[in-house]
Amino acid sequence: MDATELSMERVAEIKKAVGDSLKMSPAEYLAKLKLETGSEELVDQYLKKACKLGRESPRVSAEEWLKQLTTMDFRDVAAIGKHHFGLTLYRVRRFDLGTDGEDTFAVETHPGALFTLEATLPPLTPSADIEIGDYHVHPALISLQKGEVSPSHPDPEPSKTGTVATSGQSLPSLVMPIGQLQKKPKAEAHTRFEDTDYAIVIDATKINHPVWLIYDRNPYDEMGDRYVVNPDKQPLVFKELGKNFDAMMVFSSLQSWLTNYGKLNFAHMLKDMRATSITGPIQAKWLALSAAEKILSE
Repeated sequence: MDATELSMERVAEIKKAVGDSLKMSPAEYLAKLKLETGSEELVDQYLKKACKLGRESPRVSAEEWLKQLTTMDFRDVAAIGKHHFGLTLYRVRRFDLGTDGEDTFAVETHPGALFTLEATLPPLTPSADIEIGDYHVHPALISLQKGEVSPSHPDPEPSKTGTVATSGQSLPSLVMPIGQLQKKPKAEAHTRFEDTDYAIVIDATKINHPVWLIYDRNPYDEMGDRYVVNPDKQPLVFKELGKNFDAMMVFSSLQSWLTNYGKLNFAHMLKDMRATSITGPIQAKWLALSAAEKILSE
């Protein structure tokens, strides 16, 4: 292999680092590719190989992906990272949620849908041991905490609202991002699914791994740029709830989603969402491998 030829492993890494081309302008996407690859020549090579990678990657049903996840140990970094990477490569089809009678809801696989701050890693020094987890970001899990944050003001402001729902359910501190909630009106049979500002995540800290919806106050606009929104001034995603809450539990466990896959009791889901709803901005952030391992060991 030529020294300047990209391996398929490197192509996959670039694809994950750059993000979804559909979520940004072509100019921004190409600029990110050039920054990641280092040259126009490698950008062209990447685009050709990325198309080939997409054609060759075996597709996995969302239900099968969930089934595999229920058997995995979230503390196994290699296994969890590899399984989650399948979402990045779009090897997993859209996840079905259900319908409330008027709208059909689904989840488009897009781990980067939720605005997530970069991890805070210690500076490298000549004596630093780069093999330890302090210098590496966890490949699949991100942290959540209450606090105002935006792309232009990355430092979170302390939240004045609590992190516990009226039911006593706490906001998960460590989650696996899955994708973006989408909806399609029943009356418009030929329309495509449209993105909402909710991202779906799985609680990594609980044994039963509850599934949550997190409202992204910094979603993408039509040009692929992040901007700030107020959920109270946005169209209601779930009309029955009467409010766009910032966080709410959709399923009490990963197994519950799998068991009810394709035959979801939407009324029961809405009841759980209302009971576990949390209001107030939520900040997502990548974190060091060692920090994630510490949370999982608690």
